[in-house]
Formats: sequence, structure tokens, C-alpha cells
Amino acid sequence: MADYIVYHKCTAGDIFDLLAIEVKAPGKSSSSQLQNDLVKTGKDMKSFIDRLATSGVYKPKVHDLFVDGYTCTTFTMQLIQDDAYLMQE
Repeated sequence: MADYIVYHKCTAGDIFDLLAIEVKAPGKSSSSQLQNDLVKTGKDMKSFIDRLATSGVYKPKVHDLFVDGYTCTTFTMQLIQDDAYLMQE
């Protein structure tokens, strides 16, 4: 799971995760670890999308901020059709 999560709490009490933030200290990750982190990020984002879609959200979209030392990368994932996800850097 991400280090931080920004979410929205609906009036009905449901909580929807919208933004995941993953932070790595400078010099703490290798290139193979970065690939594993990218896979983990994609899986987290997919679970956020699935929860939104199951709750009836039209065209769900979620975001991720990945901070590796002094470098930041943002990702967006959206559901483009049933069981088809688009993740963009």
C-alpha cells in the first residue's frame, strides 16, 4: 500500500481513494526495485478504479505521485471499457 492516500468520503459514508503517494528516500532504491514499485503502483491504482467502478462512478480515474529521491513521477489510470485499464505516466 502507498505511503499516503488522498481520499474522498461521501455523505453516505463510503470512502474512495483518489491519489496514492509513494516516497523513497534518495539513494534507497535500485532499478529492479523501481520496476517492482511500478507494478505495485499499477495494482494499487487498479484496486482504486475497481472500487469506484463497482460503486457506479462513471469513467473513474485515479492518480499516483511517485517520489524517488529528488525525482517525481505522476501516473494516471482510468477505466476505458470493461476490464480495460489505461495507465499513463
